[in-house]
Amino acid sequence: MKKIFISGLCLVVIIPFLSCENSSKQEISESRNYTANLFVTDNKLIFKTDSVTPASSDCLFAHDIGGKRYLSYLNKSNNEIVIFDIDSQQQLYKIKPEKEGAQGVGTINGFYFSSFDSIYICPKSKKSIFIIDKESKLLKTINYGKNGDQPIPSPKSFTNLPLLIENNKVFLPSFPFGNWSNYNSLSEVPLCYMVNISNNDSRYLNMTYPEGYLNKGNTEPTYGRIKVGSKFIYSFFADHYIYITKDHREVKKLMASSEFFEEFKYLKKNPDMQEYSKFRCETPYYSSIIYDKNRKVYYRFTSLGVEIETNDNLALISRFSPNASIIILDSLLNKIGETKLPFGRFNISNYFVTNEGLYVSENNPMNENYLDENLNFTLLKLSYNEK
Repeated sequence: MKKIFISGLCLVVIIPFLSCENSSKQEISESRNYTANLFVTDNKLIFKTDSVTPASSDCLFAHDIGGKRYLSYLNKSNNEIVIFDIDSQQQLYKIKPEKEGAQGVGTINGFYFSSFDSIYICPKSKKSIFIIDKESKLLKTINYGKNGDQPIPSPKSFTNLPLLIENNKVFLPSFPFGNWSNYNSLSEVPLCYMVNISNNDSRYLNMTYPEGYLNKGNTEPTYGRIKVGSKFIYSFFADHYIYITKDHREVKKLMASSEFFEEFKYLKKNPDMQEYSKFRCETPYYSSIIYDKNRKVYYRFTSLGVEIETNDNLALISRFSPNASIIILDSLLNKIGETKLPFGRFNISNYFVTNEGLYVSENNPMNENYLDENLNFTLLKLSYNEK
């Protein structure tokens, strides 16, 4: 049996419509005279894996390159990126760069796949970004160094928090440094660190955590972030709103709350591991957001929390969120629906969107049909109901 890798802090999609139907639904979306929901189909993608590829990953992305569709998948334990063909579900090859030496990139903590000739590697505990090709050849090293006396973030790229690149600039996510449970406020903590690839110049951008994020109590500072067109969209762990900005100066917020809970739970200062794990299992939270460009909708993933009993496996429940829902937002980021998922069936941290729609992993150890020999994804189909 393969190992299940537990990542404590990481929270971190296919539907056939005719083009005329897309247009029609978009027009309906703008007038907001309908609701939407997702329903589980029998359409599955089952990617065949070897014995060393885990059944869950913090970093996976779907790509369409040259008319072919690929899934890139990080295997942290082997320090490699596995490439699958989406249509055949076959493993094509592995990208396994050196850790040390002239071609070394360290321990891979995440990646961003621009093309087979431009793969951005985010190493653990380094202030560098490496660009390699599919042969693992090191093409460029971006050392962004120091920013005066300010601490700066190591690069990160996860499924719910992909590395964002635009106009030769990299936008790195940033979090509170040190023990975040000791913070009384995060309103001065910046969210984004920008690195210029051309000259390695780097600086924090102005946008910070929402005012009052910790007012009701201590909670996680994690968030999901995507970029759609010119808009950066942030979805915070314990905030019903989503936040939209183009320049990290002017910020707009929109309500995008779940109908299945109203209040979050909070932590005391300096919780021990048992208290923290219990909190992660019991509190509802928002984990990630992704855009479906073909249907012009957003999906906001939500963990609804569970009540913990004495012998429950806290690490497992925390990692695989058995009680979950997906909020559906239209192209203007207005909520148009929400679907509660079957309990324990899906792993909501592993998902991707293709031309057909939203695929979500069924590799959840609490799924009664769980098998870890392959990567199992199921299509959740979007449907509309007139009001």
